[in-house]
Amino acid sequence: MLEEELQVSLFLRGTKKITLTDAGKTLYEQTGNLYHLVSIF
Repeated sequence: MLEEELQVSLFLRGTKKITLTDAGKTLYEQTGNLYHLVSIF
């Protein structure tokens, strides 16, 4: 699992919904930036 590999919690898991932690938001933003850079090439 990615969370285990990174040793950080990426999601807050509730009974009705799942939300991103601050670390999850950062990872999401950074991977979006990486995807954009790769798609340019």
